[in-house]
Amino acid sequence: MSLQNSFVYTPPPKADICCCLILSIPQETAIVKTRFGKYVGLVRPGGGIKVFNCFFEDVSRLLSLKLQQLDIKMNAKTIDDAFMNVEIRIQYWIRPTNDMIYKAAFTLSDPRRQIEAYVLDVARSAITKLTVKQVYEEKDVIASQVKESLTHVMNDFGFNIVATPITNVSPEDPRIVTSMDSITRFRRELESARAKNEQHKLEVVKKAEAEMKTMELQGEGVSLQRQAIVDGLRESVASFQSDIQGVSSKDVLELILVTQYFDMMKDIGASSNNTMFVQHSPGAVAQIGQEIRDGFERANLKN
Repeated sequence: MSLQNSFVYTPPPKADICCCLILSIPQETAIVKTRFGKYVGLVRPGGGIKVFNCFFEDVSRLLSLKLQQLDIKMNAKTIDDAFMNVEIRIQYWIRPTNDMIYKAAFTLSDPRRQIEAYVLDVARSAITKLTVKQVYEEKDVIASQVKESLTHVMNDFGFNIVATPITNVSPEDPRIVTSMDSITRFRRELESARAKNEQHKLEVVKKAEAEMKTMELQGEGVSLQRQAIVDGLRESVASFQSDIQGVSSKDVLELILVTQYFDMMKDIGASSNNTMFVQHSPGAVAQIGQEIRDGFERANLKN
């Protein structure tokens, strides 16, 4: 019998090599435990003795379940050929269930860079359809589009997108801001000029209406004054003829004209600021009277 056939080696019973560690895991944190690179479970928050195999198991991968933030800076071209610098702040957290933590840990190789890629794609696509002014006005709309698209994609990977605010928008060329300020200033000056013109127009219209009303009232006053003069002359002629027999209306009117003529001369002489050249003779009074009578006669003929 050979020695090889007579000797049988019996190995010792297999024993697991284990280590015991006292781990203190912070709140809102989870440790991913793997064995030979394969996921075997999670270590949740709380202190205590955690038993694992020192040689085959890994507990070094720690995932934060707190709200996290990713700041993204990008450059995009608008529809009016201006380049805009845009800053977007992505706020997200990992869903705390076991399957969502597993997806967040193993389905994406670099979550932050992949989130950034999705954000850049959506934001640039939206900005290229807008003008510079519209980018400022609709930044909340762009942020909503980014959040909606990012939520649709990242939900399947265990990430919950909380908010995607756009924190800063500025043109790459500072002269664009100066131009926009100039346009705004010119627009406001134009609006101010229009308002002033409307005010001036209103003032002119109101002034014209006031003058028209004044002239209307003055015309009514002159008409009433003339009517009163005619009535007074009629009464004077009738009274004079009743008191003095044989006096015609013509004689009375000439007498009244002479009286008014001397009253006018008296008023002119009392004022030092008026200069008037008239024919001053008894014949001139008769001539004036004749002209007035001729005017009355021509008016009667027309009527």
